Amino acid sequence: MATTSSRVLSLFIAVLVGAAAACAPVHPPFDAAGTNALLVGPRPQDLTIQRLYLWQDATHDDVAVWVSLDPKEKLHIDFKDEIFQEMKRQDNGPFQVQCVGSRCDSGKLKKGVEHNKEYKYTQTLEDPSGEKHSFDGMIIIKP
Repeated sequence: MATTSSRVLSLFIAVLVGAAAACAPVHPPFDAAGTNALLVGPRPQDLTIQRLYLWQDATHDDVAVWVSLDPKEKLHIDFKDEIFQEMKRQDNGPFQVQCVGSRCDSGKLKKGVEHNKEYKYTQTLEDPSGEKHSFDGMIIIKP
C-alpha cells in the first residue's frame, strides 16, 4: 500500500513533468516541426495554413497532411515540382502526393530539394457528383 509520502512524491513528479512539457519550445502552426495538418474546405481556397513552412535539416524531416472538411469530397494535391519522395506523376504532368478519399499525405521531403524556395501546389476538392474546384497553396522548405 502506498504511503502518503510516496503519493506526494508521485504527484510532485507528475507536476514537474507537466511543467517541463509546458515549457518546451513550440513552433506556431505556420512554422511547425513534425506533422503539419491542413484542413481544406468548405471551398478549396479555405485552407487553415496558406503558406506552410516545412523544416528539413539534420534533426527535422517534416511532413504535411491535408484533410477535406467534408469527408464525402475527394481531395487531390498536385505540385509542378517533385519535392516529396512518394509523389506520383499524373498523365497531365503534375506530381501528386498520396491521396485516398478526403485525405492526402505528403510523405518525406526528397533529399536535396531546394530550400527557401516557394513551391506552389493546387488543392482540388471533388464532390460526389464529380464536380471539381481548385485553388493554390504554398509550401516553403526551411532552413
